[in-house]
Amino acid sequence: MVTAINQKLASFEKRLSEVADCSANFFVADQRFSNIETRVKEVAGLAAEVRRRTHLLRRGLE
Repeated sequence: MVTAINQKLASFEKRLSEVADCSANFFVADQRFSNIETRVKEVAGLAAEVRRRTHLLRRGLE
């Protein structure tokens, strides 16, 4: 009986460890997506600044 309980406990601990690993992987992925989102916003801001300056230059050349 004790052996069966120990086996079930070991199995449960293994599954719990697998869940923790998955959770850690999702955390890393979430950080990467957050970094990508931040970078995309930075690039969009730079693109807007380039458009603004190009517009000003064109108006100055007219």
